[in-house]
Amino acid sequence: MYCEIKLGTKCNNNCIFCLNKNKDLEKNKESIFRQIQKIEEHDVDEIQLTGGEPTIRKDFYQICKHIKEKGFNLIIQTNGRMFSYPKFTKKITKLGITKICVSLHSHNEELNSIITRSKNSFNQTIKGIKNLVELKQFVIINCVINKKNIIYLDEIARLINTLNVNQVQLSWVRPQGKAKQNIEVIVPKYEEGIQKIKEFHRLVDNKKTQVFIMGVPKCLFYDKNINISYTPNGVGIVDNQIIIDTKNKRMEERMTKNKECEKCSINSLCEGINKEYYLHYGGNIIKAIK
Repeated sequence: MYCEIKLGTKCNNNCIFCLNKNKDLEKNKESIFRQIQKIEEHDVDEIQLTGGEPTIRKDFYQICKHIKEKGFNLIIQTNGRMFSYPKFTKKITKLGITKICVSLHSHNEELNSIITRSKNSFNQTIKGIKNLVELKQFVIINCVINKKNIIYLDEIARLINTLNVNQVQLSWVRPQGKAKQNIEVIVPKYEEGIQKIKEFHRLVDNKKTQVFIMGVPKCLFYDKNINISYTPNGVGIVDNQIIIDTKNKRMEERMTKNKECEKCSINSLCEGINKEYYLHYGGNIIKAIK
């Protein structure tokens, strides 16, 4: 079982769909260590560090080292920019990182700057990915599908084929945080993405890079060759309180289903549709699988 620890909200990007409202929060190292101590009381073998951007913390190495010394597998969720520095990359990866999930939402600097609102972020992220791959790390690219990049998914797929990463996950943008404030500008309808995602799946070299789709109802991609993935159940920390069943909490807070879902043969395997998406765009596209 895994646990996600959010180190704060500070970030060197400013993405148009960021979930964090306050960008200036940072947990102190001692409180993080106390959370890790609480986690040890549960059946957790894997910790994922998120932010904001966790790697920009001055004590990031100490936090990673502490987690590894406690015997946990470690996953880092990052925009990859700090890994563009070889010395930093070697120091962190020598600790023995299980997986590194790098956010990449574009195929070029121009579009990436629009999405991340940070100049030169694209070049640094690409350099970071290449440094990690060179050191034989298990690298996952996370690409958040939104209205700015959805028409370029084929170009993003071609770029990914040159990077030799282990996995890529296409994550449908969640209409929360900044995206909720600008749904019409940022959040596409599912109809806009179905064929684009299928083409992306066709273009990526599946022999070396696995493709997963996240954040969409399973009925939209009912194809044995397309992997629909959801965040696994685990232990969560909210206001310093341990939450054992994060999947049920996520389902209650974010997801909903309609009458078509009730008739669907894969209903039990599907998390349904995001509540905010459903409120704004409806759920007419949902069709039960017989």
